[in-house]
Amino acid sequence: MIAGPPTLSVIVVSRQRPEHLRLCVESLARQTHGALELVVVTDPAGEPSVEHLRGRIKLARFDVANISEARNTGLALAAGEVVAFIDDDAVAEPLWAERLAAPFADPRVSCATGPVLGRNGISPQWTPVRVGRDGMDLPLKDGLLFGPGSDGSAVKTVGTNCAFRRADLVAIGGFDPAFRYYLDETDVNHRLARLGAYTAIAKDAVVHHAVAANATRKPSRAPTDLGPVGASVAAFLARHCEPKEREGALAAHRALQESRLKAHVAARRLRRRDVAALLETFDRGAAEPAESPAPTLRASRMNAPPPFSPLPPTPQSHTVLAGRTWQIRALMAKAKEAAKAGGTVSLYVFSPTGRPHSVRFVLPGIWLQRGGLFGRSDRDTPRFRLVSFPERLSAEVARTEAVRGAPTSAGDAALRRISLKSQDTVGTRA
Repeated sequence: MIAGPPTLSVIVVSRQRPEHLRLCVESLARQTHGALELVVVTDPAGEPSVEHLRGRIKLARFDVANISEARNTGLALAAGEVVAFIDDDAVAEPLWAERLAAPFADPRVSCATGPVLGRNGISPQWTPVRVGRDGMDLPLKDGLLFGPGSDGSAVKTVGTNCAFRRADLVAIGGFDPAFRYYLDETDVNHRLARLGAYTAIAKDAVVHHAVAANATRKPSRAPTDLGPVGASVAAFLARHCEPKEREGALAAHRALQESRLKAHVAARRLRRRDVAALLETFDRGAAEPAESPAPTLRASRMNAPPPFSPLPPTPQSHTVLAGRTWQIRALMAKAKEAAKAGGTVSLYVFSPTGRPHSVRFVLPGIWLQRGGLFGRSDRDTPRFRLVSFPERLSAEVARTEAVRGAPTSAGDAALRRISLKSQDTVGTRA
């Protein structure tokens, strides 16, 4: 049992995305969790992105297109009681690590996961689900703690927002190298579930996922090669699905990929003739010989990582700036100055329109939200709503408070003093 907040190792695997990696590690360097070490596993192209953190993080060079092997490389370096994973094209809200690690104070918890927001930084991209032995997603009822399903299902911990008790992950041999791109963490979920593992849902442990281009995906998110997906699906079915069910399960996965491809065609990200060619790559991948079961990590790598190396403490402050679009240059200057001092900086910039809102994390460490004063942030609310500047700002600060923290009473007072004649402010939480 872990007494108090656990030590946490956050592992980032990066390949051919140095710009995204820089944003990711900047968001991780500003986490509020008090005992966090950062482990970066990257190809040579990514090393300059973390050069400013050299000596403060654990860094491993890895230049093989296999996410499971890369994660195992990070696991061998990680010394935290809990290990968390986030993709290099994602950024974490400031309270992410603290909230994701908290459930492990319960000795039953082996895994934890949280929600993932899409490219606009507001709408859900993924919410927790169960996954069956056929690798297909299933509904998950409301709750915070789940054990293995009686139907052989397990709670899915999406790879860009997940954590595991290190001892439990090491005990099953880490990640299976057969899953070089897809279903890697889902395989882990099923192997742990067979041992009775419980999974916690950390509803306020939020990451933003850009879904950046890679070797098999365009910047538009349209795939260029489904071979690795097909190979991973076949490997998953060979390990977890009953033999008599595998053919039908493989057909269901192929149909799911076809449906996604057609959606890309409808959005004009692919041409119709691309669909058949891409499905052929899926079939070829699925026909590859199944690889042997996962090798267990060597005991020397499992049980003797380098000593825990926490990042320096982050200032526990939250600066809030807000104003109109014509004030953006001055506001950004203030925001950059505040960001250099560390802590959390949120900048809200509203135009006199009904444009929908979006949120981006930008260097040197600013959460920038832009949109119309009368536009919506939550996509489930009306597209247009008349509201004053102070009301809108207070509502947006309250919306993000659970994952970013709130200004102090002094800051709240400053927010209340905003008038339509003076539309910028700053509030700080000490």
